[in-house]
Amino acid sequence: MHMHTICLSVLVGILPLLIEGCRGHFAASRYARRFGFLHPIGLKLRNASSTTRLDASGSDVSGDASPDCYSDSETYKTLSAYFTDQERIVDEQSFGRLKNSFVRKKADGNGFIPLCFNLDALSAVPEVFHANFLSRGEDHWQTLLSIRRSYLEKVASEEELSRLSLRRSELAKAFHIAPSSDQASLRESSLALRNETKAVELHIKELNEQLDSLIRTLPNIILEDVPKTELVVEKISIDPTPSATTVVVPHHEVIERFSDACVSRSTKISGTGFSAYSGDISRLERALFNYMLDTHHKLFGYKELSVPFVVSASALRGTGHLPRFEEDLFKLDERHQCNGDRGYLIPTGEIPLLALFGNSRVPVDNLPLWLMTYTPCFRSEIQDYGRETRGLIRNHQFGKVELVCLCDSTGSDNFHNLMLSHIEYILDSLSLPYRRVLLPANQLGSTSSKTVDFEVYFPSLRKYIEVSSCSNTLDFQSNRLNVFSTSRSRIHCINGSGVAIGRTLSAILENHQSVGANERLEITVPQVLTPYLNGDHRLLEPLP
Repeated sequence: MHMHTICLSVLVGILPLLIEGCRGHFAASRYARRFGFLHPIGLKLRNASSTTRLDASGSDVSGDASPDCYSDSETYKTLSAYFTDQERIVDEQSFGRLKNSFVRKKADGNGFIPLCFNLDALSAVPEVFHANFLSRGEDHWQTLLSIRRSYLEKVASEEELSRLSLRRSELAKAFHIAPSSDQASLRESSLALRNETKAVELHIKELNEQLDSLIRTLPNIILEDVPKTELVVEKISIDPTPSATTVVVPHHEVIERFSDACVSRSTKISGTGFSAYSGDISRLERALFNYMLDTHHKLFGYKELSVPFVVSASALRGTGHLPRFEEDLFKLDERHQCNGDRGYLIPTGEIPLLALFGNSRVPVDNLPLWLMTYTPCFRSEIQDYGRETRGLIRNHQFGKVELVCLCDSTGSDNFHNLMLSHIEYILDSLSLPYRRVLLPANQLGSTSSKTVDFEVYFPSLRKYIEVSSCSNTLDFQSNRLNVFSTSRSRIHCINGSGVAIGRTLSAILENHQSVGANERLEITVPQVLTPYLNGDHRLLEPLP
């Protein structure tokens, strides 16, 4: 009893201080939030050793000073010119040497590149991202600064939320042992704390939504081996140049001559940009995608998935196709929604393949994951490409075998090259003349860090046409989709066409055609496709 009396006496003595401390905390919090003094990142750095260097996971990787240290480099001195004087002060005080955790030196030693694409990195080294985005011809500097400001405000608010939670816990303990005369004051203070907690939580939610909206407007970073403005032809399979006397029947005419008359009415039922065909052309199309699926599975170990052809807007945002490509998508009306979200027809099988893994953790032992699917794809854009708009080269609807690889972040370049070899194998086995080209920075898709295209030669057009595009997106898509390994390490995503069916079919019709008796067209079937066509080695134009 004596000890209990002492405790109550002490408590009665400190309760006024505790209550007043809460009130003082509220005022200090508002003051700090208003004038931006709460920068927990900077506070943590000032409490650390000046040589401490943390990687993106928070591990100490400082070691001795190194020429690879970005914050001490000439590159940083150059890029920091993007900041105003006030912004540079914030940069040095709030981030300092922590910036080194989010960059790596380029392979040639000239400059630095972001190590990852996430909120922490965007906030720590906006100047490095800005320099990288400029190589695309895109200026996102103001967006990057807005991201940093919102990020710092979010971190400060989260620190404040932690302090509020601690205060509420202290008050709850005090309330249980306080005399009844003080409980009213404690209850009032607790209510005030709860209201301020709700306000801070709401503010954090608003900041998260704002940050999410800002980040979705940004493109991916570009790898250092990507050329700036000119595409690089890495390989030409065979010389495709036909002789001057060679007459090639364009593929759309071949399709007309091989198909029933009714298929010409496709534009009457669907409009331009949609095609129909029949007979041996349809058989050849089916042979193509079955051969590709079998080859990628049996030889290269891809797992086949059947996926939806309609996806939600959130899936498209996760893969980076929204908001940038809104105008190129076929959108469902509001009567047909996906879990309350707007629905779209898929522009590529890559979207459902990746979205199936959204908000998940992939077992480390399962990496790399090699996935594939065959789907129709739907794209609303068709520009005026002249003769290319006839036939199967540029359609609103087309079939495609899509390849996807989810891999550990340390090996994505090797896995990208491996996928390129799989695509190359398909084109070689079909005996098609093609070239492999490395796209320059100003031609890259917004989700890609590096893209290699395969283009097949069309003798009727005397030009190369893309049949496959294979890209390494690094962690751009996996971060948006919230996909990590079970070890919490980053996952990189690689995607490629394995390959586009309509264009490949068209290339076969042009590159493997000949004229037989009675001027009948003949199509020589690539040897690898004959098992899928009941052993047929030739397709003959039907007699009138």
